[in-house]
Amino acid sequence: MCHKTGPAAPGRWSELVCFNSRGGPISVDTPYYEMMKRSTKPTKRPPGATEGVCEVDQVDCKQVLEAREALPSDADFQRLADAFRVLANPNRLRVLFALEGRELCVCDLREVLGISMSGTSQVLRELRTLGAVAFRTEGKLAYYRLEDSSWLDVTRGVLQKLTAGRTPVESSATHAQLGSNKP
Repeated sequence: MCHKTGPAAPGRWSELVCFNSRGGPISVDTPYYEMMKRSTKPTKRPPGATEGVCEVDQVDCKQVLEAREALPSDADFQRLADAFRVLANPNRLRVLFALEGRELCVCDLREVLGISMSGTSQVLRELRTLGAVAFRTEGKLAYYRLEDSSWLDVTRGVLQKLTAGRTPVESSATHAQLGSNKP
């Protein structure tokens, strides 16, 4: 039987303690673990839930502990979330696609995006911080290029997944929207 101890602080796991049949705490390595690895008790289904929700509270301590141990660190999750935050902006995605196989100056990127120079600079700053793009200067012009194409590969993979099974008209409409600043 497993119990969670105390409320978890934000961003922290609550401690999971497993107990043997006599009520004493056990580790997942003890022989009692296999006998007591599942506990079942009725639980209320959330209002409106019709599928995909457990109807009993059944915790497998070993599976939970193994899953937790396999997780990346909180710092890694934060970096990942920050990267996806950067990629969650349509204009930043447009820049990645626009720079594929070419360099463009900031003025050209502004025209591609159809936004102000200030807005274009903000978009480029976020992508530089991510390490996705880099620039070089030539006189008074700044030319941007993809620095790390893996970010474009990730976005292209997600786009392919989202457009799989669509008709050619629907898929080209999605690609056209991503390539322009119009909905």
